[in-house]
This record gives sequence, C-alpha cells and structure tokens, in this order.
Amino acid sequence: TTQAISLFPEKANLYLMKAFAEMQVKDYASCVTTLKSSLHYLGNGKESQAQVYAMLGEAYNGLKEYSLSDDFFELAIDLAPENIVTLNNYAYYLSLRGDNLSRAQNFIKKCLELDPDNGTYLDTAAWIYYKSGKPKEALEFIEKAFQSEDGKSPEVCLHYIEILLANDENKEAKNLFNQLK
Repeated sequence: TTQAISLFPEKANLYLMKAFAEMQVKDYASCVTTLKSSLHYLGNGKESQAQVYAMLGEAYNGLKEYSLSDDFFELAIDLAPENIVTLNNYAYYLSLRGDNLSRAQNFIKKCLELDPDNGTYLDTAAWIYYKSGKPKEALEFIEKAFQSEDGKSPEVCLHYIEILLANDENKEAKNLFNQLK
C-alpha cells in the first residue's frame, strides 16, 4: 500500500487499506498518521468520513489516548448513528475502562435492536452490565452470547466465567474453566 500511495496519492481507499493493515499489526501511531492523511482525499461522503473517524477512535484507543479516542468515536457516530459496529466497539471500550457506562448501554441497546442475536453485541451488553455492578442482568446476556455462533470465543468464555463468579455460581464457573483447558 505504501508503494501504491506513492503512485496514486489521491486515492483515499489506499490509505484505508494501509491503515487497516497497520491496525492489524497494532502499529497504532502509524495508523493515526495514515488515517489523517486520508482525510485530504475523502471528499464529503459521510460514510467514508465516519469510517475514518471510527478507525481513528480505534487507533487512539490502542494508544491509550482515550479522550481522543472518544472524540473520534463521537464524530463517527454523529455522521453514521446507525453503524452498529462503531456503536458496539465504542460501547465495549467504554465498558473496559468503566467510563460513561450509561452511554455505552444506550449504544449497545441500539445494536441489539438492529441485530438482537449477535453474540458479539450480547457479550458487550453483558460486560457493560457486569461493569455497572449488575451481575444478574449480565448473566442473562452472557448466556445468550455463549449460545450464539460467536459464543465460544476465548473472550466470551472468560467474560462468562467472571460473570458466573460475580453471581456466586462458582461450580458452573469451574466447570466452564475446565472445559476450556
């Protein structure tokens, strides 16, 4: 992509491909630089701008620059308020930090209205409730997430174990842990 950008510097999609690759290898600083460069070539398309802002939110989150991350996620949501991937990712990052959990809950409710059986979104909802000190509600969502196609991911399993423990279901947590070995 670097060579392609040198040949066709006005092609915004090349910057996005490069930024995606940088994100995959966790080179967040380079990703930010690439995405900022792409802004000059995007045009006025709201969806494209929202995609870049969401990716900047992801990259700044990776850099642990949470204020900038939040600012870019908010810009992305302002431009594309129905983008459930952006809503979910931002909600999840807020839940991991324990920040603005009521806002995160509003975002994930919208995701689940649009895609109610998505295991990733169910897991995010569970984690938001867990971080909000509502383990019973968290358990309802994590059980649904675990039953979904996405439910057997290591992250969902670890969340399930933590939520089971928070609900004093130690035997079930131990059984699940032993299944994962």
